[in-house]
Amino acid sequence: MAEDSLILTDDFVLNAYRLQKNVQPKIWKCIILLLKNYRHPSLQVKQLRTGRKGIMECRVDETYRLIFELSDNGPMRLWYVGHHDEALQYGSKITELAPKERHPEVYHDKMLHEIDF
Repeated sequence: MAEDSLILTDDFVLNAYRLQKNVQPKIWKCIILLLKNYRHPSLQVKQLRTGRKGIMECRVDETYRLIFELSDNGPMRLWYVGHHDEALQYGSKITELAPKERHPEVYHDKMLHEIDF
């Protein structure tokens, strides 16, 4: 995984924006912790069973989950954030023929504070 960089897919940004305002700071806290140490116990990271290697879920809070992808040689990709069941359903559909990405954006750790949902 390329250190301190990530890709935000359109689905991730759209769903993060649509969530309640009190959930959004939790999403940012989760993202920062993922970048620092994706194995942190509070994230409760789990591998999803999909046709694509490296698709994971982590806990934002009791209700919300974040779906992301780890890559050996590229940035972490954030696919989706939403209610637990919706997120797991989305994650299970990510295969080698992934959901269409229109124009994913690459962000680096230093840029994260500048992103406003």
